[in-house]
Amino acid sequence: MAAAASALWTCTRRKAGGGVTLLIMQGSALDIERIMPVMQSAFDPRYGEAWSAPQCAGMMSLSGTMLLVAQRGARVAGFALLRTILDESELMLIAVRPECQRMSVGAGLVASCIEAATSAGALRLHIEVRQDNPALDFYEKRGFLRIGCRSNYYRRLDGAVADAITLSLNLRNDFN
Repeated sequence: MAAAASALWTCTRRKAGGGVTLLIMQGSALDIERIMPVMQSAFDPRYGEAWSAPQCAGMMSLSGTMLLVAQRGARVAGFALLRTILDESELMLIAVRPECQRMSVGAGLVASCIEAATSAGALRLHIEVRQDNPALDFYEKRGFLRIGCRSNYYRRLDGAVADAITLSLNLRNDFN
């Protein structure tokens, strides 16, 4: 990340012995290698959902794509990949290091994605989640509504299947 970049979202969490600051900043293709350890640790390998560095680079080359990187100290704690086309945004990928989960990293990334999508003129923010992903409840608590289901969309490496649940968040109060 560029040293001069300013944080999109900052949170200081107080703990005994001091606070830990979470910074969320816009990243670039140069940050892909920095996010790959998070990618590998955050996604269950049984599903084969983790993207490769070339897949991330390919997405970053498309217009309207934004990488958000969350840092706790010098370490990457999580990231999100957002794409906006016209008046719709999609949260393509979001990941948080397992040891950083339940520490507001995911909440900060989603808040930053909402802010970025709104700033880009999006009316809705979409995300697709595997039906048995514990994050489904996380998104619903943040106002995302279920709008669709793709039956048997995800296939685990052992052949088992799971549905994909499509969720959407209305970004404007006057839009139905």
